[in-house]
Amino acid sequence: MRKEIKKVCKRIALAAAAFCAVITLGKSDVKAQDIQMGNLEIGQTKTVTLQSSTGRDNFYFHFATPKNASFKISVALIERRNKKTNEIADGGYTHVKATIDYKDIWSKYTWHNDGTYTSPEFAYAPGKDCTIRIDDVDDWYKYTYQITVDKVAYLNFEKENNNFPTAATTLKNKKTANGILNDGDTDWYVFKAPKTGKYKFSVVNSNIEDGGYFHCEGYKNKNKVDYGKGAYIWQGHGWYKINTLKLKKGKKYYIKISSGSREGIHYQIKVKKVK
Repeated sequence: MRKEIKKVCKRIALAAAAFCAVITLGKSDVKAQDIQMGNLEIGQTKTVTLQSSTGRDNFYFHFATPKNASFKISVALIERRNKKTNEIADGGYTHVKATIDYKDIWSKYTWHNDGTYTSPEFAYAPGKDCTIRIDDVDDWYKYTYQITVDKVAYLNFEKENNNFPTAATTLKNKKTANGILNDGDTDWYVFKAPKTGKYKFSVVNSNIEDGGYFHCEGYKNKNKVDYGKGAYIWQGHGWYKINTLKLKKGKKYYIKISSGSREGIHYQIKVKKVK
């Protein structure tokens, strides 16, 4: 009798395992897809509805970084509907990530009816491919998104890629240069004296948002630090004099901006002949 009971129990356990395997295979064996959604036009809002067949599909959008300007990305999950009934479903979210040169520059979970999520400003060399990926799209629903990439232009904006002294952005007398420091970014500037005289170099943290800092330092040439002519520049502390020095006509002086405390630090640099 005990042997018969054991046989029955074994058969039940095997049947249950087989049933669970069928249920699991029905979902996990469906391969996630990478779905290309085309290019975004800078300055235009794209409204698009996304539907996933697996719940693990990735939706990709692309745009080229602008010339002599920064950019920012805005996304809003404006509608979420049940795929079968088409009824509006409250709540829910998806994940948005922006990538350039295999580096993730912005990542955000975007919730339904929670308004617009906007990235910090980014400054990159023109023409680079930026990818926006949307995932975590539940296969029970369809999601309607609004996506905008805005170009933000400034006078005398830094010329990326100025991450090295050999590619430094040129400074000019009595002209204020604008720049944006991103995570892990370094911006170099160079001034070539148009005539012999004394020149004053100043910098300011021009963020409106409270807090944040970066480091600014003077260089006598591409490789030689001008020791004692550097400082951390904080938001709200006004203009800071980096150095005042005499330069002969044609002599160069370099400024290095680095070590930003967060994404999208705004700053300005100016050079003025004082004597």
